[in-house]
Amino acid sequence: MASRSIGIYLDSNTIIHFVEVRDRGIEHLLRLTDSGAVRLHASEVALAEILVKPLELGNAALIDIYEQFLSVDGAVAVQPVTRAILVSSARNRAGFGNKGIDAIHIASALSAACTVFVSGDKRIRCPEGLERWDVEQLLGWAATQ
Repeated sequence: MASRSIGIYLDSNTIIHFVEVRDRGIEHLLRLTDSGAVRLHASEVALAEILVKPLELGNAALIDIYEQFLSVDGAVAVQPVTRAILVSSARNRAGFGNKGIDAIHIASALSAACTVFVSGDKRIRCPEGLERWDVEQLLGWAATQ
């Protein structure tokens, strides 16, 4: 019997880590994505967060890398910011006190049926059924797969 794939949501700070730190663990994670064992997700709103510094620095190469990483046909499924996502994010803010952008990320993860939310922000509170991991937890888990 084939195992179900796990939905993993990447917060903006996780994407920045993978692109700028160039951790080799991401290569294994992407192989798990290729095999169907893992589904990676992010939100369109991540681009608004991630591109600020490269735009300020005029770093066209880094801008291109981020845009490719979060492209429609890339390894990461990019969730659109819809009215339903925004309503869900408002519920998250009301129930858990997360900041607006963080609540949009959480709502996007839930919409994509993710069970893992990867973020370096320890202040983020996730609802039941969505577990927050840091990058080290994710890469440690991926190494055992």
